[in-house]
Amino acid sequence: MLFLSDGWGTPAPGYDPGAAVVANPSCIAVACMPACDGDTEIYVCGPDDTIELVQPACTSLLLTPTRQFAISTSEQDVIAHMPLTSTSTRVRVWTNRETEPDQVAIQIG
Repeated sequence: MLFLSDGWGTPAPGYDPGAAVVANPSCIAVACMPACDGDTEIYVCGPDDTIELVQPACTSLLLTPTRQFAISTSEQDVIAHMPLTSTSTRVRVWTNRETEPDQVAIQIG
């Protein structure tokens, strides 16, 4: 599971076992392939980049009051972190399949 938010302490959205992506105003949770079954490729890109996956699983205006964006795991490891210029940020998420995706694309901005 990946969590997209403005950093630590952000409440995660409710769990939905049938959804690849669930969101609340301050956090987007993205289901991934379990580590024991293989790696998940994560692509992070800007607003002008082209995504080759069919359609976004989620388009959200994420609250980022600290002007930070973080991608963390369910083990609370931050795997990517970047500064932002705004307190709300458009985030789109694509997955290559609805359950246990092994490719996730995250477009910021």
